[in-house]
Amino acid sequence: MNSGYRQTAFNALLVLTISSLLIACSDNQGARALENAQTLQSATIITTTKVKRQEVIVTRHSVGKLESRNVPTIAAEIEARVLAVEADVGDPIKVGDLLLELDTTTLKLERRAAAAVINSINAKIDNEIRRVKRYTNLQKNKLLAREQLEDAQAQLAVLRASMDAATAQLYIAEDRLSKARVVAPANGIVQKRYVSVGDFVKIGAPLLMLSDNQALRAVLPFPETLSPLLEIGQQVRLTSPTAPEIIYNGLITDLKPMIAQASRAIIVIVDIDNPGGWRPEATVEGTVIVTRHRNATVIPSQAVVRRPVGEVVYVIEGNNARQQLVILGEYLDGRVEIQKGLDGHETIALDGAHYLTDGTPVLLSKSGT
Repeated sequence: MNSGYRQTAFNALLVLTISSLLIACSDNQGARALENAQTLQSATIITTTKVKRQEVIVTRHSVGKLESRNVPTIAAEIEARVLAVEADVGDPIKVGDLLLELDTTTLKLERRAAAAVINSINAKIDNEIRRVKRYTNLQKNKLLAREQLEDAQAQLAVLRASMDAATAQLYIAEDRLSKARVVAPANGIVQKRYVSVGDFVKIGAPLLMLSDNQALRAVLPFPETLSPLLEIGQQVRLTSPTAPEIIYNGLITDLKPMIAQASRAIIVIVDIDNPGGWRPEATVEGTVIVTRHRNATVIPSQAVVRRPVGEVVYVIEGNNARQQLVILGEYLDGRVEIQKGLDGHETIALDGAHYLTDGTPVLLSKSGT
């Protein structure tokens, strides 16, 4: 039943009541009854609700992006020409997967040269060992000067040192040769490719950029005015359109120390492990719980009326409505926190509150919630 129909029925009932009172009462009593009836006729039909107290969780919302916590750039460790590219942008990769192959012609020649030097030194060492052995026997029999034996022993030591150096050169050549096959150092996705087949690369030149799609971070910008409310360890609720059914509850890991120059925003960082289906560079929405108001005063938002003096509610006292100025706090789902103006025990107007003024007579229809 709408309020107009209720008001019409009430007026009809009121007329019958007035007629009955005028017949049954004396002139004075009838006059008073008439006055009361007229007051009731001018009353506004409303519903009411009780002011409630509850915990209010204060949150702030932001839209940011997901980033990979590990973004290694693979660089060339040798100078060579690119022979093959086995991974391209967007390709998922695993540890040990072949990414690129570089030309090994020069490296193989270097390895052969190092091996040849080792063979030559080996032959000289064998010959010098025999000479030292022969000189040792001659010197024992006093048939050779001590100095000649010592010279032979010194030459053998020099050859063995040369062998160590040559062996190291061989190892270096083999190491350089192994670096011609560029493999993935971690699981992830190819984010960028800097070279193509035929390019000649030098040591340190970037080849590929990888991104780890398991170890992620949410980067959330908030207005700089919120910086006093944000701190490391606060709870954050995250969602991403790449997998909208997933809700991730994390904690603020870090706050960037500087305010972003372009947006004047403070940057909140939340480190996360991919809950499934989230991708680097995707959008992420974050809701941070900045504080909790214990035992807060809460009323339905429809009970608040905007007047020239500000936001007001109408407190029901007897059969009249008293206008009460209030200061609003956090908006909830259909309810609003009252920071000042109510003590938490009042009965206030709900339906019909917008038709009231200070002191308006009211007629209660039914209790609200």
